[in-house]
Amino acid sequence: MNPRHAAALALAGWYLMWAPVHNRDHPPDSTAPFSEWETSGSFDTAAECEKALSEEGLKRFMQGKGSFTPSSVGQCVATDDPRLKEK
Repeated sequence: MNPRHAAALALAGWYLMWAPVHNRDHPPDSTAPFSEWETSGSFDTAAECEKALSEEGLKRFMQGKGSFTPSSVGQCVATDDPRLKEK
């Protein structure tokens, strides 16, 4: 890896994002574009983000906000992911 690539990776952070809920009677819409997803945290590493995804997903499940797995409606996304720019 050249130094420029290493610097780019070091600058990238991670967002914990949750799929939008359009209707309380339906599960979150994991097919919606990321521009519609809720960002609930930012992290320095993917590992920190994944840990928060598990913890917050369990909390959401326990609060009765859905019978889903965290990975089906939540994702850790790099701050430089081009899907974040989609409209």
